[in-house]
Amino acid sequence: MVMVQLNAARRQMRKQIEDLYEGTCTIYTYENVYNTATHSLESVDKVFAEDEPCRLSYLSSGPADQSETANIVGQDIYLFLAPEIKARAGSVVKVTQNGVTRTYESMGISAMYFSHQEVKLKLKKTEA
Repeated sequence: MVMVQLNAARRQMRKQIEDLYEGTCTIYTYENVYNTATHSLESVDKVFAEDEPCRLSYLSSGPADQSETANIVGQDIYLFLAPEIKARAGSVVKVTQNGVTRTYESMGISAMYFSHQEVKLKLKKTEA
């Protein structure tokens, strides 16, 4: 009886979190492929998950630091995503939310919950 109630509560919590998803993401992983012409392994982008509903969340981590050329603002970026998507550390993630598309890199192993997962991201250098 307790497990039935717990599972119902988990389903409700997941629905509430997914109702907050405002974006979509595509996750790319790198796969080593043998090139018969060069007889070497080459790293190739591969789409791992495409157009998955998601939500970006931003946390500022303190005031801006002044460098010689610019102010540097620390920011923690988290991607909320369904727990079935196995986001790998080091994946490239392209997110479209609020009409803006940006490319990020996943920074580590995601925090897994019954209702969702949280993946810490950083903006790719080419986007900064």
